[in-house]
Amino acid sequence: MKMSRFRLVAILMLVFAVIAFGAAVGARKWPRTPGAQEKGRLTATDSLPPVTSQIQGIEVVSSFIDPDGNANITVINKTGRTIIGLGFASGNITFTDDNGIAQDKPLPLIAPYGSYTIQQSVSNLPADEPIRLSAVLYDDGSEDGDVVQRKNIHKERDRQKEKRPGIESHQRFQGPAEPKESAGVRFGLRFRAKRGAGPFKKNRLQALALVVKLEWAMKVPRWPSSRQPVS
Repeated sequence: MKMSRFRLVAILMLVFAVIAFGAAVGARKWPRTPGAQEKGRLTATDSLPPVTSQIQGIEVVSSFIDPDGNANITVINKTGRTIIGLGFASGNITFTDDNGIAQDKPLPLIAPYGSYTIQQSVSNLPADEPIRLSAVLYDDGSEDGDVVQRKNIHKERDRQKEKRPGIESHQRFQGPAEPKESAGVRFGLRFRAKRGAGPFKKNRLQALALVVKLEWAMKVPRWPSSRQPVS
């Protein structure tokens, strides 16, 4: 009986030891990773994948991840033309920097032979996909690069343009509104048209005086009479 109890205790201890050993091995073999890595995204401690340019005349000169977790990509414009928009792609992710989205008459983004640095959060970029400069838009209306991405840029421009206030857009294109004619001037013009030009050639001063009196009568308020009714 004593031997049976000893065997039972030994077996239980062996089982517990096997379970503990398996848990330790499993923890070493499958460590937990940050959420960004589980989704296949870059992190601030990773190295930025290769960055290349698919646009002739635009060169990538620098690319790195800063301590804030942003990808910094610096390009030089050697095309001799002014750039107003750039498009980048990484895998199936695209991102742009386009002044035409917020402005009807886009300001320059990169002057000829100038440099520019775009920033993009690495949490939005895939971990093992190279980054490429894939589209460019110039201030003369020409453009180059990926057709689909350029089409999407123009769609976004149109969408943002519709959101801008209509009055401001009208004033930008049409200019300030012309001042309206006053009622007295309109009456004077109609009176002249009705009477004809002949009498006014002889009595121009009288016609002018009539218009001035009408203007004055419309602008000066009428005060109530101080007389009280007789009871």
